[in-house]
Amino acid sequence: MARELTERGYKDVRVLRGGFKAWQNAALPTQATEGSGKRPRK
Repeated sequence: MARELTERGYKDVRVLRGGFKAWQNAALPTQATEGSGKRPRK
C-alpha cells in the first residue's frame, strides 16, 4: 500500500504496524471523508 501511494505522488508515507485498527484502538484522531456517511471519532 505504501509503495502504491508513493507511486501516486503522495509524500511522507509511513507504514503503520497494526493498520488503521491499531490507530483507532490507540484513540488517535480520525477524519471522515465527505460522503462517507461516517462521523469522525473524537
